Amino acid sequence: MKNFFLSTFLIILLIIMVLTAYLSTNGYETKKFNSIISKKIRANQPDLAVKVRSIKIKIDIRKAAIFLSTNNPAIVYQDISLPLSTLNIYIDFPSLFASRIQINTINFNLQNLNIINFKKLVTRIKPSNFKSFIMNNVSEGDIEGVFNLEFEKNLKLIDYQINGVVKNLDINLLDKTNIKNTNFNFLVDNEVIFLEAIKSNFKNIPINTGEIKIDRNNNLKITGKINTKLKEINENKIQELVNDFVNFKIYENKIKLSGDFLSKFSMTFSESLELKKYDFIFEGKQINSQIEFNNSIKIPLIKKEIKKIDFDKIKLNFDINKKNNNRLVVEGVYKFNNNTNYEKFKITRNLDKSRSDFNVDLNFSDSVDIEILNYKKAKNISANLSSIFTLINKKININNLDYKERKNSISVKGLKLDKNKNFTGVKSIKVNTYNENQEKNNFTFLFEDKILISGSKYDATNIIQLINSKNSNNYLKKVTKDIKISFKNIFTENNNKLKNFNLIGKIKDGKFEKILSKSEFGESKYLDITLKNDTSSNKKILEIFSDDSKPLLANYSFFKDIKDGKLLFLSKFDKVESSASLTIEDFKVQNAPGFARLLSLADFGGVADLLSGEGLSFEILEIKFTNSEDVMRIEELYAIGPSISILIDGYVDNKSGLTSLKGTMIPAKDLNKLISKIPLLGKILVPKEIGEGIFGVSFKIKGMPGKLKTTVNPIKTLTPRFITKALEKRKK
Repeated sequence: MKNFFLSTFLIILLIIMVLTAYLSTNGYETKKFNSIISKKIRANQPDLAVKVRSIKIKIDIRKAAIFLSTNNPAIVYQDISLPLSTLNIYIDFPSLFASRIQINTINFNLQNLNIINFKKLVTRIKPSNFKSFIMNNVSEGDIEGVFNLEFEKNLKLIDYQINGVVKNLDINLLDKTNIKNTNFNFLVDNEVIFLEAIKSNFKNIPINTGEIKIDRNNNLKITGKINTKLKEINENKIQELVNDFVNFKIYENKIKLSGDFLSKFSMTFSESLELKKYDFIFEGKQINSQIEFNNSIKIPLIKKEIKKIDFDKIKLNFDINKKNNNRLVVEGVYKFNNNTNYEKFKITRNLDKSRSDFNVDLNFSDSVDIEILNYKKAKNISANLSSIFTLINKKININNLDYKERKNSISVKGLKLDKNKNFTGVKSIKVNTYNENQEKNNFTFLFEDKILISGSKYDATNIIQLINSKNSNNYLKKVTKDIKISFKNIFTENNNKLKNFNLIGKIKDGKFEKILSKSEFGESKYLDITLKNDTSSNKKILEIFSDDSKPLLANYSFFKDIKDGKLLFLSKFDKVESSASLTIEDFKVQNAPGFARLLSLADFGGVADLLSGEGLSFEILEIKFTNSEDVMRIEELYAIGPSISILIDGYVDNKSGLTSLKGTMIPAKDLNKLISKIPLLGKILVPKEIGEGIFGVSFKIKGMPGKLKTTVNPIKTLTPRFITKALEKRKK
């Protein structure tokens, strides 16, 4: 009996095992449960209609549950047909024998659900940002995937997992930005939404790969990365890409751009969707770019204007985050215009809402011309420029700026400029430059309670030219301080040298208000400069005395051939106009072709003296002139010498450069003396007091710069004015 029960139990167990194995592998197909399942689902979910052709009953051993499986069921949810390929329904086994069947899990394969129908489904869910985004920003696409839904009693959804693919999705952002042909794989559950293998097209720019993870556990956190490889695009395409977000004028120039770009992002939101943290990283590599400017730009130090910049092998990293530790790093090689060689550069920028910190380091080989130092660097000689500076509310604070080129160096510390680029302060400037291995500048500029400039050498070759330039910008207009300058040696035009130069004075609103200066040329020759205020006229008075006129006159073409002579210059001026007089005594004129042409008409002896190399001697030259914004008027230019005497007046238009001069010249002094000795006739023609004759030359000089024309009348009786001037000078 015992054996009978044991045998029966084993047979039943074997049957159960065989039945279980069969149901877990092949299953049992039947149509008996079709109507039951449809009615049960309809009873619990009135909006959901399910029709199946046949049902296969199977056992899931791992879940210890029975599930019903069917292919290609007809599923309609709220009049929307859902294209399912398979449907599996897991049923709590004991509930089969109860009045209510308990469905634990439903999983199904969804095939090619059009986004239009998906949007219809979305309209049934509660209002949310997700619903708003889908309804307003998604227009085309298909969805397919595997859905696994877990329920408790009454088909209440407690968990789900969706794994699928989205194809050909079109997304509109900001009502004007369209992202087309978007494809990606997705995984969705209660805690995470994960998108991977993202490929898309943003304004015909391909997104090659990408992934996005949305973590909904606790706070909402979105992380991801997008990779884009750009083939060559132009300024129109770049402007189209960025104009929805920012508008830069640089895109008005001609631009070419290519490279690989990777965008990484991380965002954390509160329960109310307030953005609590964010971090955006934009990386680029192998970037190649070219900018061709419509209007050439001028860069300080660089002599030639920049028309084009080529960039190559650029690496870029741009990080923006909630902590305001925003950082941009760009490095690679570049070249200006049509230069042959590329130069290295690296720019680092740290920025927040109110300030930006820059660290710049670059090499360059373009020519450099710093006129105030008479320093020049030839093209193709490499130099290095490094600087750390800060922009705060459009103000520039340069912590340090270092320029190095072979033995030449310029170092600036603590330079401050306001938003209009006006100088407001500097800690120190150190300059050391050479010309053909000869040291030309070696001095230090300190900006303390006083401005202190001192050193062993300063090259002032161009200083007078810069003082007389028409540049109206006064970048020192915020400066009011006492100043002291001391140089052992100052180089001037034609390598003349001043020694022991000392100046004390006061600068007000960027201009000298007082000056007292003394220096020496050597051999008991001195230079004195004074500047003071005339309280009666509210004008400034400048007085310059020099035992050697040439260093002060070398930059003026009219005086470039003057040699020797003592100079006295007096000027009374204000912001509107000036009046001045210039006196030079005991000087010579050498190699003056203009004088030679005039003299050749009347005095061959004078020509011989002039061209012999000794030069044409003058006892005195006096010029009185006034200068305003519009015109410089030469009231009188009078020169007297052994060979000739000259009287000139006229004007020079300061805007156009038009010159108009007229004058009288008396050559052949010996001939005039001979005529004056003739009885009676000489007394009539030549005043006895001065011994001058009637033979003279009148001339006119008129024209634009470089196109002056001279007309001469070789025979003319002297005017009373000329005779009077000659008499006055001779009496003196």
